[in-house]
Parts: sequence; structure tokens; C-alpha cells
Amino acid sequence: MRNCPFVLCLSVVVLAGCTGEVADQAGQTSVESGRTSDTAGVTAEIRPGANSDIADGARLGAGTGQAEAVDPVRAKLDELQRLRVLTASQFDQNGTIVLKATEVLQMTLDDPSRQAEFLEAIRHLLQARMQLALKGDQTDVEQLYADVQALNDRDETSAAAAEGIYYLAKFAHTKARLPSSANADWHGTFSRWAREFASRFPDQSERAISLLFGAGRSCEMKSATVEDADESARLRAEARLCYVELQQRWPTEPQGHEAVAVMRRFNLPGKQLSQFGGPCLDGSQITAEQLPGRLTLIYFWDASSKKFTEEWLPDLKHVESKLPPERLRFIGINLDEDRQTCESAVEQYHLPGDQIYFDDEKQRGWNSPIVRWWGVSQSPGVWLLDRDGVVAEVDLRRPELITSLQRVLKQRTAAR
Repeated sequence: MRNCPFVLCLSVVVLAGCTGEVADQAGQTSVESGRTSDTAGVTAEIRPGANSDIADGARLGAGTGQAEAVDPVRAKLDELQRLRVLTASQFDQNGTIVLKATEVLQMTLDDPSRQAEFLEAIRHLLQARMQLALKGDQTDVEQLYADVQALNDRDETSAAAAEGIYYLAKFAHTKARLPSSANADWHGTFSRWAREFASRFPDQSERAISLLFGAGRSCEMKSATVEDADESARLRAEARLCYVELQQRWPTEPQGHEAVAVMRRFNLPGKQLSQFGGPCLDGSQITAEQLPGRLTLIYFWDASSKKFTEEWLPDLKHVESKLPPERLRFIGINLDEDRQTCESAVEQYHLPGDQIYFDDEKQRGWNSPIVRWWGVSQSPGVWLLDRDGVVAEVDLRRPELITSLQRVLKQRTAAR
């Protein structure tokens, strides 16, 4: 089945080459049955082969013999909702949704009184286009972009245009999360569409905030795992742009507060570490004032992380074996909420250095004052400080651990 591009719906002249196919195919669509998502429990059945269009815009009243007026636009939108429910239940109706949503758009495009219905149909169309693009080929992806471009060409400030940009951001986010996404391109694309949406439609603050924070976190997390250093730096830059936008536009929102903390951490390299310290498992206390005098590796960890125990820990122990304690200090910051879990892991894995662990249960795990102040977002995570207590690196990647240590050591030797 060839779907008529929505871009054709915006021009009566071009539309003429498309409507016949839409009308012919819409009448052939049939499904077994479907339920609305309304909590009232209304059930509607579409019988196989039955035409769902309402003839003459009327139907018989139940047992009255009187004609009850029916809004054909509302009837089609209700049917679209039923098809969406069926699609969510593994009966893919996205192709049919595109066709029927296009019919509603034709009926409401130039009617100012039906803009709410026009926008509802736009949402149905874009959701279906997105699902087709996720499951289809490049042609389906291009069609999604073409529809969004058509909405922007029509009125780039409209609510419909906002829906288009929102769905492109959602599409990029979904692609970035797929296991098959081998490269980081979709994370960066998600960031760019999120920032586009926030810039153009700041009045839709709830969506803008959600997109910016999601994109910032997505790029930040991906930057820590990609092998290519340049690609990691690009993703880090994209994350920074999203967090800065949140920090500047919505600083009082929870995501804005988090963005402020993250940017505090991002800006740490080259600065003296302060606002750092806490009680250790052995009863001692660590403060920022104690850090100058030797290199320091700070590592955030939790006992359940195999990435820490199987990947990072062997590297940390290798470094520990090469540099004596008077030259390199280790400080672990545990993110487990249960003290026994932390203590057992320290003993089992013979973790290097002191372990900061807060006695107050409300300050454990991700509620640690250190974690919250610096917006720490992942475990494991490793920071490197030079002998003056100045931060050399935050969020070190494993391939860079040894080279970063060597660089800091050389800088100190050269300074002498």
C-alpha cells in the first residue's frame, strides 16, 4: 500500500492526485474488534468488511426511530483512537491510521472552528508515521521528515508545527535507545531537536523541559561509553548545550536544579575541589582540605555494578600496584543504600582507599550530598585530581585512565 504524503494535504491542487487512493483504500480497511482507552469502558466493534464511515452524517437513534446527528470528523477521530488501541495490542494499523488521519486533515484544514480536531488528527498521523519510520526503511523516515517540514512550511509558529518537532525529537530518542543503534548519531540528533523545540516553543514548557533533560542525560551517558574520543567529546558538548538551556530558562524547576548541579561538575576541571567530603566506613572523616599533597582518584561505585567490578576495578587495582600510597590516594564513594552491602563488597573485592559512606539513611545512595551537589549521573564514575587538589578530569573514560594519570604526573614533574 502506498501512503499519500501528508505534504499533499496542504495543497488542494496537489491533493487532487491523492484523494482517490485514500478513499478507495479506506473503505477496504477492516479489523476484528477494538476497545477505546477511555476508563468508562465503552466498547466498539468494527465488523470485518464494514465501512466505518457514517453515511449521510446521521444514524438511527436507539429504539426511537429518530435520526441522531453525527459529526463525521468526530466519528473518524474516534475510529482513529480505536485503531491506535489495536496497534498498541500488536495489531499494526499504522498504515490505515495515516490514511484516515489524512481524511480528517482534509476535512478540517481550512476550518478555523475545527483546529482542535485538526491538531488531534496531526497527532494521530505523526505517531503512526513515527512507528512506520521505526519499523520501515529510509523511505519511511524521509516521509516522517517530509510531513513535519510541510507543517513548518504552513506555519512554523503553529501548534501543529510544534507537534512535528516534538515527534522528530521522540523519534530520535527512540532510535538512540534501540540496541541496534551502533553509533552515537541519534543521541546528538535527539539533542538538536530537543533544543529546537525549546527554542521555538518555550510556552510548552513541560515538553521542552522533559526533552532537554532527557537529551542532555542521553548524550552524557553515551559519551562515557563510546570508544572514539572525538565522538565522546561531541556528545559531551551536546549534553552541555541542553543543560545550559535548562539552567538558563527553567532554573527553578527540578530538572533545572539538576542541570545546575551537572554544569557545576562539568566545569570542575581546572578548579580546586571544594564542597567535598564525608564520613568513612572506618569512622574517619574526609574533607576537601585534606586532598592537596598527592594525586587523588575518586571513584563512584555500587556493589551491583558488573561494569565496576569486572571492568573498572581491575584497572584501579593495576594503578594501585604501580603508584605507592604517598603518591596516589584513592577515595571511593559508595552508592548503595544498605551499609552491609557496601561493607561486604569492600571486603570481598579489597577495594582501594577510603570509602565515604553516610550514616544518615536519607543521605545514602543517589541522595548522597556529594552526588546531589555535583549532579553525578552514573556509576561507576572516576575523577582525577592533581597534587594541588585541582581537578584534572571528571567522568574519566576507561581508555583514558592511564594516559590521564601519566599526563598529570608529567605536568607535576615539568613544574619542578
